[in-house]
Amino acid sequence: ITLLPGEHLFYGGDQSDAIYILKSGELQVYKKTAGEIVELAIINQQQMIGEMALINRSLRSASIKALAPSQVLRLHLGDVDKFIDEQPFWMRMLINTLTKRISESNQKLMQK
Repeated sequence: ITLLPGEHLFYGGDQSDAIYILKSGELQVYKKTAGEIVELAIINQQQMIGEMALINRSLRSASIKALAPSQVLRLHLGDVDKFIDEQPFWMRMLINTLTKRISESNQKLMQK
């Protein structure tokens, strides 16, 4: 998928049917709260995107939009458990992505 600056990959509240991998570019993860945009993260390295909603089988919890021209790989998934069992490379990437996000969240909390 090619995204131009300002284009959305998905919105908070959308159904989850895929995981995405940022190949190049820069994406903003944000939520709208009380009419204001709250930035949650900037993704500018090869990472998974949208993994939380897929694993939890829930709606997207945040919106993602391109801040720069971006290339994103879309991985359609059916049975998430089967996919994880059969794809150790993606499982490692998922673990690395989740670990990085937890670390970034902890750093933000410590700055407040």
